[in-house]
Amino acid sequence: IRAAAAKVWPGTPCLATNDLETALAAAATSSAKPPRVRVLVLSGTGSCCYGRAADGRTAKAGGWGHLLGDRGSAYEIALNALKRVLCAFDRSGAWPQLGQRLLRVLLLNEPDQLTVWIQSASKTDIADLAVEVFAAWKNHDKMAAEILAEAAERLAADAVACARRLARKAEAVQFVFAGGTLLKQ
Repeated sequence: IRAAAAKVWPGTPCLATNDLETALAAAATSSAKPPRVRVLVLSGTGSCCYGRAADGRTAKAGGWGHLLGDRGSAYEIALNALKRVLCAFDRSGAWPQLGQRLLRVLLLNEPDQLTVWIQSASKTDIADLAVEVFAAWKNHDKMAAEILAEAAERLAADAVACARRLARKAEAVQFVFAGGTLLKQ
């Protein structure tokens, strides 16, 4: 990319980077003196925490993709909800309220149909179910509350781990929140 940009715009500086770096740079700081360490906490379909110190050092936690580690993402929230309702059903024989919400939005009639659905579901199809987990939480569903609390704890732990790798003890860190799960839910 740098070589192509140099041919088209000779003498113009070009920085080819990733979307996390761009998102962090684009987030305006409200203080006159910007903090030495800034950490982007991103949670949408996927998730990642990415930080940069004033001296240019960077750190990343999470962002390993939906199969290996998008902690606190919509995908993880929804997948955990599916697993939890099935586990509750296996252990009690009663289908939980959250499970009813998930079946209804998927237009399925029986828990057994989830097995077929999940085999062809995309990452986005699964992540879209997180909206139902948040809706159940708003209606005081205990299982949804536990799932969301666990997701928030995992994402927060990643953000803190990222900050610790960049900041000195007791140094102020600016956390920048982005992504549909954080901003819309």
